[in-house]
Amino acid sequence: MAIVNWMKKAGYSVDEASVQILPLRLRHSNNPDDWSLGLYIQFESNGSTREFMIEPALTYRQVGDGFQPVFDQRTIQHFSDFAGAREVWSYPIN
Repeated sequence: MAIVNWMKKAGYSVDEASVQILPLRLRHSNNPDDWSLGLYIQFESNGSTREFMIEPALTYRQVGDGFQPVFDQRTIQHFSDFAGAREVWSYPIN
């Protein structure tokens, strides 16, 4: 799986047997008016569960009663929530 190779290159110790592709889902981003839609990969790394959002990485801003796209780029977005500490970053795919 190419994404596993990328995660290993990024320095994660990945238990390949734990890798799961999760359903497409919408999540609220750091900006209270922005939402991100994407596929997620979940895996175990050094005893911790991590999730990566992979393409499509689309963020929408709530405008009035509707939504407008904020960006549409090829990215891997990682976020995790450990004991209330939220970690969020994006990595462009070249």
